[in-house]
Amino acid sequence: MKVKLFALIDCSSFYCSCERVFRPELKDRSICVLSNNDGCVISLTPEVKSLGISIGTPFFKVKDIMVKNKVAVFSSNYCLYGDMSRRVMQTIKKFSDNVEVYSIDEAFIELEADDEDIEDERIRLQKLAKDIYHTVMKGTGIPVRVSIAETKTLAKLGSDVTKKLLREKKIPAVCFWNYPDKLLSMKTTPIGDVWGIGRGFGDKLQSIGINTAHNLAEADAKVIGKKYNIVLQKTTLELQGVVCNPIESGHAQRKSLVRSRSFGLKLNDSKLILQALSTHIARGAEKLRQEKLVTGVLSVEISTGRHSQNKIFGTASIELSKPTNDTLVLSKIAADLFKKCYVKKNQKGEDYQYVKAGAVFHDLKKDDTITHSFFDFINTEKNEIMDTLDKINKKFGNNAIVVASQGTPDRLRGNSAANKKESTKWSMKRNHMSPRYTTVWKELMKVRIG
Repeated sequence: MKVKLFALIDCSSFYCSCERVFRPELKDRSICVLSNNDGCVISLTPEVKSLGISIGTPFFKVKDIMVKNKVAVFSSNYCLYGDMSRRVMQTIKKFSDNVEVYSIDEAFIELEADDEDIEDERIRLQKLAKDIYHTVMKGTGIPVRVSIAETKTLAKLGSDVTKKLLREKKIPAVCFWNYPDKLLSMKTTPIGDVWGIGRGFGDKLQSIGINTAHNLAEADAKVIGKKYNIVLQKTTLELQGVVCNPIESGHAQRKSLVRSRSFGLKLNDSKLILQALSTHIARGAEKLRQEKLVTGVLSVEISTGRHSQNKIFGTASIELSKPTNDTLVLSKIAADLFKKCYVKKNQKGEDYQYVKAGAVFHDLKKDDTITHSFFDFINTEKNEIMDTLDKINKKFGNNAIVVASQGTPDRLRGNSAANKKESTKWSMKRNHMSPRYTTVWKELMKVRIG
């Protein structure tokens, strides 16, 4: 009898691995990647973790340790990581028609096995898991962990087992279905480490004697559901081998879109803050057009940050009379909203120092579902302008053509010392940025012959 199984393909230290692909000399070197504005550690190799550094650690606190131990430090390069993720996911699709891209570095695929010949099937699937690893590695240069099990939750647990094996220089892939040490693995997995549990519910479960994944698997799922919620009930069933979370191969339409970034420096100049906001509007509108969506409600936000002595959080929203994804229209509306929420000085006459600006696009709908009244004027020429703008920016890079409120393209790209100084006032700090090897022509890797 055929049974459905789930394989989790999880990229190992994904951001760090992306940096290594184009820098072979970093193969055996410790690496860490920082968050926006080079604030905190968001990805690290095991060697960095062994130094007592963990994800979320502020960079300034461990900078000296990293320098002393010759850790290669990189600013987050989301253009590179996003494109490498796309390549990994395309490679994974060779092994199954049912693929769920769970995150930028994880995907589930659906497989089948014959449960009448479990031992032979386990060996076959173990070989398949290793084949997936080698195929992805050969095609993209990204190392992955592969775990196969009866449910997504068990596959996640198996992936953690694989991570431990890799630290011991063993196999990069595990068939957790009928895995010899499965029971031991579940008994030694803390309840807080189970997918979907977290620290909050982990503490609550420990208070009633459920300390490990095995304890939860032995619990009555209905009792857990009544005492807590349906999510924990499903997690309990999944640990018992009952599928509650099938593959979701289709991408659910997003309900909102947020474009927001912290500035490289604190700002009070309304023109520079509006440039940053307009750039977020342009990028957001471009994303909506890519996904064939329009927004019905637009909000803008500016903030001095929660740690500022002079705190202020300005926000303004408007319900649009006609849903749109037109950058020109949205930029004009955003500028009007910005005037409503920007305050230069407090009651004492002190300047507010803003650290962040952003936009939120709400009430998203498919652009082909919008109905127009008989009296609406549908401007097809504007649609063609947006289409042309997107094509040019895709070919020549973001900011090849921009809306005037964003500043000039030269300033945004920092093509002169003066322009670079001005643009970086609101741009994110990326002092350790690597080239965008796969998405920007000027940053392609150069190979010298002879």
